[in-house]
Amino acid sequence: MGLFSKKQPERTPKVEESPEELGGIRYVAGKGGKGAKASYLVNNESLPVSVITRIERLCLEKPEQRHGFIFHSALERRYGKVLESIERLGLSYQAALKLMVELKPTKKPHLGHRGSRINKTAAVLARAICRRFKGNTEEEITSSFYELVQKEEFRSELKTIIQKLDTDFGRNSLGYVKSNKRTGRPGLKGKAVRRK
Repeated sequence: MGLFSKKQPERTPKVEESPEELGGIRYVAGKGGKGAKASYLVNNESLPVSVITRIERLCLEKPEQRHGFIFHSALERRYGKVLESIERLGLSYQAALKLMVELKPTKKPHLGHRGSRINKTAAVLARAICRRFKGNTEEEITSSFYELVQKEEFRSELKTIIQKLDTDFGRNSLGYVKSNKRTGRPGLKGKAVRRK
């Protein structure tokens, strides 16, 4: 018996999934995190997806004839080699922008942990109602809450409290009446001081 009599396992080459490609432009998904973000490859010249997203926003309300000019002016200073690669492919800037937008995967809309406004408001009110009202069933608790809300005394008291909060603490940048004197996120000032 020879040294190589046993059948050796064959090595299979690793085949990576090829990125999507349209007209010589490829979309390469990043792994996320700093320095590993998604990009486009135009004849091996890399262009971050964030640049195209920004150009897409700039083009939103502009006529379609201006899109090529906006694309060129946004890329000419820093990504001149990408523009040269697009010209070598024989594409107009407008067509290249369309291809890149088509290649970018669309994010699926999801509410995630935030939820809708109705869900969030109901959750906040439910916690407050459960602390204030007693009842054997949820029907009894909610009906006693509704009775209180219908009273004119309650409405006038609510208005005066909101007015007092508005005068005492003001409004935030989004226009909501603040309920305390805290400014910004708690602990943010301490972190900023430590960084210096």
